Amino acid sequence: MRLVINRDTGQKKPKDESYKAENGYYYSSEAAYRQMREKAEQKNRCYDLLMELMGYDKTKGHKLPTLAVKKMEEYRNSYGFDVLYETILSQSDNIRWAL
Repeated sequence: MRLVINRDTGQKKPKDESYKAENGYYYSSEAAYRQMREKAEQKNRCYDLLMELMGYDKTKGHKLPTLAVKKMEEYRNSYGFDVLYETILSQSDNIRWAL
């Protein structure tokens, strides 16, 4: 019985008790993998919207300023990326005006 490290929990479990995702990593369950993937998609959506509003182009290798990323992470801990995304989207005109 081969042990694998589950990416979501960091625990070692038998291979047959873990879920292997398309990315090749093992997770404790398929639901845990879906939840982590959804959180990553929310984060990417939020950062992409903020980059668009600030005039950065991801395809040209532009990155958000470190302070913006740091603040987003602070707010994420309190509110979550879904709330941040909706807030940025609803206040996009005000953000554009302020910049």
